[in-house]
Amino acid sequence: MADVYAGDDDLSTPGSPARATATYDFSVSADTEPDVIARIANQFSFANEAPLYFELRTHPDGTARARIRIAGATAELADVLARKLSRLTCVNQVTVTPASVTGPEASPESLVSMVATTTT
Repeated sequence: MADVYAGDDDLSTPGSPARATATYDFSVSADTEPDVIARIANQFSFANEAPLYFELRTHPDGTARARIRIAGATAELADVLARKLSRLTCVNQVTVTPASVTGPEASPESLVSMVATTTT
């Protein structure tokens, strides 16, 4: 039985072509608002994607910058997420890039990491 909400109904069909997946990094610039973390995180939740890495930092100029990494996503899903994020009223800019396989975010110790800090 397929989970239609997860979008895996095509996995039960024998001979269906495999979809290419990759790891993507999202960089989001947004206005600092009390619910900015929830608004950004909800877009990944709605897409049934748990980030490998999520970091949000606020800055004195009233902006917040989020870095998010997801793995096992198609290019189409990364594009949809970027468009949904850019439609949030608090978001100023969204950039999506294929992730490099190196860096601290890729280490197993930081697969689940959520940090919220204020820079002075």
